[in-house]
Amino acid sequence: MEPVKTNETTTPVNPLFPVMGIGSLLYALLYAICLYHNPSGISYPFYIGGTCLFFCFFRRKSSLADSSCAGSVAMQSISCKGNYNRILTPMTIFDLSSLMLLALSVCFTDSSYLILLGKTLIFFLLLHLFLCSFYEDRHWDIFTYVWAMIKTVFSSLAFLARPFTDLTAYVKNRRNIQTSHTDNRRVLSIVIGLTVALLALPVILLLLGSADAVFANLFQDAWNVFEGIMIHGDILTILVMFLFSFFLSYCLLCRLQTPNLKEAPSCQKEDPVIAITFTSIFSVIYVLFCVIQIVYLFAGLGTLPENYTYASYARAGFFQLVFVCLINLVSVLLCIRLFRPHRILQLLLSVVSLCTFVMIASSAYRMLLYISVYQLTVLRVFVLWSLLVISFLMVGTLVLIYKPDFPFVRYGIIVVTVLFLLYSFSRPDYRIARYNISHVAKDDYALTYLCQLSADAAPVILEELPEESDDPDDYYLSNLRQEYVDYLSDCTSDLSIRSINFSRWKAKKLLGN
Repeated sequence: MEPVKTNETTTPVNPLFPVMGIGSLLYALLYAICLYHNPSGISYPFYIGGTCLFFCFFRRKSSLADSSCAGSVAMQSISCKGNYNRILTPMTIFDLSSLMLLALSVCFTDSSYLILLGKTLIFFLLLHLFLCSFYEDRHWDIFTYVWAMIKTVFSSLAFLARPFTDLTAYVKNRRNIQTSHTDNRRVLSIVIGLTVALLALPVILLLLGSADAVFANLFQDAWNVFEGIMIHGDILTILVMFLFSFFLSYCLLCRLQTPNLKEAPSCQKEDPVIAITFTSIFSVIYVLFCVIQIVYLFAGLGTLPENYTYASYARAGFFQLVFVCLINLVSVLLCIRLFRPHRILQLLLSVVSLCTFVMIASSAYRMLLYISVYQLTVLRVFVLWSLLVISFLMVGTLVLIYKPDFPFVRYGIIVVTVLFLLYSFSRPDYRIARYNISHVAKDDYALTYLCQLSADAAPVILEELPEESDDPDDYYLSNLRQEYVDYLSDCTSDLSIRSINFSRWKAKKLLGN
């Protein structure tokens, strides 16, 4: 929105300063309360919910401010929607719902890598929510989105001084309003009164507390509650978190409010002969490779190289194939973006995509062979899930080859989010423990991996592994169980109402029983 200017100064006034300033202060307070020494507790969904509510409120206020000021430049230039009153669209509703489900998944697991992945996805979903709320992004490709996200994040740093300049301009503007004199005096009087009260209150409370034991106990209990919430009053850390969150939110809102957030420069489509040349070479190699996979791996008709078992053969090329699948995915997307459409190019890209499906199947089959011999680990399960994600993305890429207007980014966001939610809520650590215990001998050294699993696996491990026993066959397993119990005792020792994690809370109940 075009800045409003006063008659006595040329300092621009941000009409949304009360919303952005007060909102950012409250948001920073919420951030400090919810996340201080508490990265995965029950307060995390409240923090994400507050983030969504604050952004929707800002989006609504910015829409109303823009619609009330004809000919504004800033808000119109950062949005192509033209309908500012339509805050909620199907995609933003999906983003908001997914953010809350992802936040819940964080406090329902003790797995550090699931928490990290969940928070990473939350970060990108928030950026997508911000951008799709101000832009008509249906036909953006993945590279345009990456450019917009990078520019949004890093260019926000240019607005670090805006809270101070906006406050100064807002105060000066208020002084020029005739009715503001009484209001300013009233606000000043309130501030002076609060200052006097804060200075005198400690002395008065100490005197009254020493005069009456009941009164002293009342305030001692209140202080204990406050101290428990603040976790022994680490004021410096809380202050840093508060300031970080305040400036982060305010600068990001300023970035969205600024008119010069533009898309990545559109590139001129190149001659498709270039792409046809190298994709034809890749296609021949990929087809040959896929034939070998079908004959040797799937059908088992060929003879493996000397000193190779099927498990070692599967393990030898698995990660290389996953990497090639990712390269193929990016290569096809780049060819669609950089080169003019051509039937031969479309055919070759289709061949590359179909060969990628064979490679995905080969990778999955290799991993399943390896798992059948060496059991499950977190990494192996995660890679199988990643292959499933890549296969869905390749389906979207195959559609994009023949339908350039296909909203691939939105499709990809929905696919990754839904599959991750299913993966996270399925409790992979629990499944790993259940599978390994049922497929490994009691004295197998591979069971030591159970001690590396999170509290998500506690119901299985505490149920299946024996406690202290005189039986020599159970001695090894009982030691493993005790080592895992020590880990659970440590990670569940400081649970409070604010930091309850449902996985750790359940493990603590099992330990108590």
